[in-house]
Formats: sequence, structure tokens, C-alpha cells
Amino acid sequence: MEPGDKFEARIEKTVFGGDAFCKAPDGMAVFVANALVGELLLLEIKSVKKSFARAKILKIIEPSPNRIEPICPYADVCCNCKYLTMSFEEENKVKHSQLRDAILRESPDDLQALDDKIISGKEFKYRNKVCFHAHRVGNLLDVGYVKADNVSVFDVAKCQNMCYNKK
Repeated sequence: MEPGDKFEARIEKTVFGGDAFCKAPDGMAVFVANALVGELLLLEIKSVKKSFARAKILKIIEPSPNRIEPICPYADVCCNCKYLTMSFEEENKVKHSQLRDAILRESPDDLQALDDKIISGKEFKYRNKVCFHAHRVGNLLDVGYVKADNVSVFDVAKCQNMCYNKK
């Protein structure tokens, strides 16, 4: 696989951190932002590493029934809200599964302590602080929210998950 290659794939799972996982036609592991389990997608490879690649969605051929329209206009560029394209119920199932997998890997004897009813807190407005990032572009210092590339930053008029005090 090389950057620019296009292919269809079905998403197999959501991995820790919110990216989706599928396999390219050559068997390489591919990670995709904003994709949901079961979806059939047309993807384009954006970057290739030694053992995996990253791709972006060109077209959703078969959407998941759990797909929702994100409330945030920055959902496609921001690295902070990786679960905004799925229903809150699905988000909780995915996070529970990720926690279960982590316990199985690290301490399988403790799996019985995992409560099936663990859910995330509030669906929206759960942040009470923000960490801004700085990125130097030539002689300029750009400050804002970090993009999904974990390097560049962008301005946010209003974060949908920030708790704004009403005074």
C-alpha cells in the first residue's frame, strides 16, 4: 500500500483512542478516523508505516445503524472527540469492550470485577478545562486545539464538550 491508494474495506473494530481498524487488500492493518464497526467504506491511504497505514474515508458505502451526525463542526479535524460519530449507547459499548480487552491483556484474573453497567459520564459538556497547544509555522506561533495529526493546531469558536460556567 502507498499513499493515494484507494480500496473498499469493512471496519472490524474500534481500537483504544477511537480510530477504527480494518485490513487493506494486501493484509496490512489500516486505521481510520470517524468510522464505525461494520461499515463498508471507500478509503484512501494517507500514510504508511512499517506495520500499519492510516486512511481517510472517501465514501460511506454501507453506514452503521449506530452512526449519527456529530454535534461538533470540528469532529473531522479535532483529535479530542473521536466518538462523536456514534450513538452514546454505542460509544459506551465500545469503551466497555476496550476496557475489557485491556484487562484481559494485563490482568485476566481481574476480569470478573468489570461491571457490565459501567458507562461514560455525560454525553456532552463533560470537559471542565482545555489544554491549548502551540505550533511554530515559520516565525509565527500558532496556538489552539490540536488537530488529529497531533502536530498542527486550529481555532475553535466554541467546544461542544466544554462546560461553560453560567454566571
